Amino acid sequence: MHISKAVRIMSVLVIAFFFTAPGVFAGVYFESTQIIKNLPGQPDSRHEIKNYITEHASRSETSDRIIITDFDAGIMYQLDPQTKTYHQINLAATGMPRMNAQESAAIKGVLKKMMGGVSVTPTGETGEVAGYPCRKYRVHIMMTQSEYWVSDQVPGYSELKAIGRKAAEMFNRNPMMKQMNFAAMITDLNGFPLKTVMSMMNGAMTTTVTRIEKKQIPGNLFTLPAGYRKK
Repeated sequence: MHISKAVRIMSVLVIAFFFTAPGVFAGVYFESTQIIKNLPGQPDSRHEIKNYITEHASRSETSDRIIITDFDAGIMYQLDPQTKTYHQINLAATGMPRMNAQESAAIKGVLKKMMGGVSVTPTGETGEVAGYPCRKYRVHIMMTQSEYWVSDQVPGYSELKAIGRKAAEMFNRNPMMKQMNFAAMITDLNGFPLKTVMSMMNGAMTTTVTRIEKKQIPGNLFTLPAGYRKK
């Protein structure tokens, strides 16, 4: 997977922190605007995103893509509404191909160096996003330098924090992802990201929350729609 695509997917998981039988679940709904500029492998673009988060799953959708993450199963689905196809990613798997011990050790060493860990540094700066008071942090993750504006005053923050811990547990089931230590990142940030600016190779992806609320969410939003073909 191209690094910029991986970063884009990672941003969905980090910002949200996050198939079950149809029903209605208590959760959090938020809308955000994402602007991509000069990011390697991605065209300059602007996306309006709708995000749905519950204890069991999350859904992020734009006009051209839908990402559903099942926390319980540790599976992510990337849907293309235009072609009615989807990709399935097992987030708990190592993602490593079959190879001998020497090859495996070499590849893991390269990936470990590339991914590194996650470091969070408070800046002491404060501001306001979407009407909520925020604190600014600098975050290093997966070869990117980012700034996070977070708030613990958003609706449903206690639920989001619990969901964040569950998402971190899902990552910890993946030997390669475990070293990134998302659980520590969530604790260090101590707030929900209302604005993030991820910078890489002279490019940037800026995501800003414009609306957030607690909401009852239909469970069928987290199931694969009928008529989609696995790709």
